[in-house]
Amino acid sequence: MDEDVAPFCQSAPIVEAGGFQGYCEDFEYAWRWEIRRDGDVVHHGAALSEPAAKRAIESMIRVFGIMEEQKRDAEPHT
Repeated sequence: MDEDVAPFCQSAPIVEAGGFQGYCEDFEYAWRWEIRRDGDVVHHGAALSEPAAKRAIESMIRVFGIMEEQKRDAEPHT
């Protein structure tokens, strides 16, 4: 396991950024991960390892950030 990856804890996110929290759970054969915002699951997936789950969460949070930025830029400025 990579040393920069926090161990899984259901009550604490392994990633927090931009108002999103990422969680993962070990199923012995794979890791299930999910991203929450305001308590709601906004995306989820699976990975073969905890570091891979953390990378997937970080990547999707970056995508959500880009989408929000584009949405703000498209809004009319007053």
